[in-house]
Amino acid sequence: MRYLITSALPYIHGIPHLGNFVGSIFPADVMARFLRMKGEEVLFICGSDMHGSPLEVAAFKAGRDVKEMAYENHKKIKKLMEDWLVSVDYWGHTDSEENKEITYEIFKKLDERGYIKEEEVVMPRCNNCGRVLADRWIEGTCPYCGGLARGDQCDDCGAILTPDQLINPRCVYCGSFDIEFKPIKQLVFDLPALEDELKKFYEERKHLWPEYVKKTTEWYLYKEGLKPRSISRYLNFGFPVPKEGFEDQVLYVWFDAPIGYIGITYQWAKEIGDPEAWKEWWKMPLASDVFYVQYMGKDNVFFHAIFFPAMLIGSNDWKLVDVIAATQYLTAKGVKFSKSRGVGLNLETAKELLPVEYWRYVLAALFPAHKDTEFSWDVLVEKINKELVDNISNFIYRTLSLSHRKGIDLNTPLGEEEEREIQKVRDFARRIEEAYMEFLGFNKVVSLVNQLASEGNAWLNRREPWKEEDPSRTLVVALYYVKVIALALYPILPLTMKRVLDLLGVSLSWDEVDQIRVSKVERPFKLFKRIEEAEVEKWRERFSPEEKKPSVSIDVVLNAKMMTGVVRHVQEIGGDEERWLLIIEGPDGKTYRAAPPIKKKYSPEDLKGRAILFVPLEEGVKLSGVEVNAAVPLAGDSIVVADRNVIGKVR
Repeated sequence: MRYLITSALPYIHGIPHLGNFVGSIFPADVMARFLRMKGEEVLFICGSDMHGSPLEVAAFKAGRDVKEMAYENHKKIKKLMEDWLVSVDYWGHTDSEENKEITYEIFKKLDERGYIKEEEVVMPRCNNCGRVLADRWIEGTCPYCGGLARGDQCDDCGAILTPDQLINPRCVYCGSFDIEFKPIKQLVFDLPALEDELKKFYEERKHLWPEYVKKTTEWYLYKEGLKPRSISRYLNFGFPVPKEGFEDQVLYVWFDAPIGYIGITYQWAKEIGDPEAWKEWWKMPLASDVFYVQYMGKDNVFFHAIFFPAMLIGSNDWKLVDVIAATQYLTAKGVKFSKSRGVGLNLETAKELLPVEYWRYVLAALFPAHKDTEFSWDVLVEKINKELVDNISNFIYRTLSLSHRKGIDLNTPLGEEEEREIQKVRDFARRIEEAYMEFLGFNKVVSLVNQLASEGNAWLNRREPWKEEDPSRTLVVALYYVKVIALALYPILPLTMKRVLDLLGVSLSWDEVDQIRVSKVERPFKLFKRIEEAEVEKWRERFSPEEKKPSVSIDVVLNAKMMTGVVRHVQEIGGDEERWLLIIEGPDGKTYRAAPPIKKKYSPEDLKGRAILFVPLEEGVKLSGVEVNAAVPLAGDSIVVADRNVIGKVR
C-alpha cells in the first residue's frame, strides 16, 4: 500500500494562523512523518490556493494587483511552511498551467456527459457600485447561527450558503446595503444527477470516517438532499470558463482548488523529471494500491465529501479519497481563529515568540480531533512547563546524564523485573501506534508519551540507580523508555527528537520500538526550557483582546462631527461580556463599525433598525480585538436615539 496525503490548501489572502495550521497542514505533516518512519511509501502534497474572492477582497482593500499579491504571498507562505518544519514533498499552487490543464480536462468531461448545465442563478448586485457580488464580495448575518457569513459559507458554524440566504447583506466593495438579487446566466454542476454514485462512494468508506464527517455527509445525502451548485463567477483572477458564452466568467474556486491536489502532484512529477508519475497516484487502475487521506477543518467537509468526489466520479477513472480526516476548531477564548477577522496568532507572529517545536507540541497536545478545543496562554504554559519540560525533557535528560556519567554496560543481561518493565514500554508503543493510525489521534499520542515519561521517572525513583554499584540493568530499561519516547514524538518534534536518537545511535525507524538496546550514549543536552511568567505577561498585553484598552480620547468625540446612522446588524464579540459590535449604515452610504459597552442594557432586537448618533473615526482602532471605525457617544449607559430626518447634521 502507498499513502497519498493532502492538506486543505491555505487561502493565499493572508498568513495562516494557528487554527488553520492545526486543522490541516500540521496533522498531515505529522501523519506523513509517522508513516515514513514506519517504512511506508508516502506522497504528501499541499500548496497555495491562489484563486477566489477572499484574495480579491484582500487585494482590493490593500490597493494591490491581485495576481502580484497572490504570488508574493505564495512565496511567503511556502517559506513559512519550511520554518514550521512541514515535510511536504511538494508545495505548489493552483494557478499553474498543470492545474489548468487537469481542471479543463475534468470540466470538459463533465460537460460532455451532461453534468454541467446553463441556468439562471439569482445573484446579488450592488445598486450603489453596480457590481455583481460573488462569494466574499457580499457578507451579512448567517440565517442559522447569527454569525458573520459570506456569500458561500458562514465563518462561525460552517454552513454552506447562497448569497440570498444572508440576513442584512452588504456590499464589501462600497459598504452599501442597497443589494438587489437578479437572475444571471451561470453554469451549474448537477450534483443531484450523481446522488446514487455518491451514496455508494460514501457507504463503502464511512467506517473509516470520523463521526462529524459522517453526520455532515449524511445530512446532505439523506436529509437535505443535493442541489445544483454554481461553478462560474464574475471575478478577475482565475481560470476562464472554457465554454462559449461564458468567457467573461472564471471557474468557481471550489472547482479548481481541490483539483489542485492533482495539479500540484503533476507539478511535482515534472519537478522530479518524470512528467507521467502523477498518474500513478491519481489515475485508476494505476492508483489502485494507493490509500488516500485528506486533512481539513470541519468547515470544508461538504466540498471534500460531496463536491470534489462528485467531480471525480462524473469524469471517471480517478482515485477517490479513503479517509476524510476533518478536525474541529481550535478556539481562543471561545472564538474561532479567523484570518478574515484578524483573530488569533498567525504563524509569522507565533514563531517570533517561541521556537516552532514548542508550538508543535502544544498544538498536538490540544489537537481538536473530535471537539472544539480552547487555546489560552495558561494552557500554553501548562503544556510546555509541566509536560514538555518538567516531565518529558526532564526524564530524557536525567536518564542520558546518568547513563553517560556512569559508563554503563549497554549489553548487560536483564532480569525478570526488568523484562516486565520492558513489556510495559512495548505495550505503550503499541497503543501509541494505534493512536497515530486513527489519523486524528495526535492528542492521544501526547497523552501516552506523558504517561510513559511518568512511568520512566517512577522506575528511576524506585530503583535509584545513582545509589547502585552497577546501575546498568536499571538504566538500560530507562534508555528503552527514552528510545520509545523519542520515536513517538519524532513526527511532532522532528529536530529535537532526531538529536536524541542520534545520541543513542538509534535509526529513524518505528521498527526500533521492538529493539530494547541502544548502541551508545553520548553527552546529552537540555531539550527545552521553561517559559517565565514575565514573558507570558508581555504576550497577554500584546495579544489578549480583553487587555486592549480603547484608544479613542474624549476630545475626539467632543470635537467631531456627529452623524445619524441606522444599526443594521449586531454581533457578538468573542470573550467580551460588555460590548456589542454594531454595524451601522451611515448617511454617506458607507458602513461603520462601533463597539460600545451596552451589552448588559440592550439586546440585539433593541438595537437593530434604530437610528443612533455616532462619530466616524479618521483612523480605525481595536476594541476587544475587533477593528472599529466609529464611536457611539453614551448618555450614562444609554445610546442616543436620533431622528432619522436629521441624518448627517452637525451637533
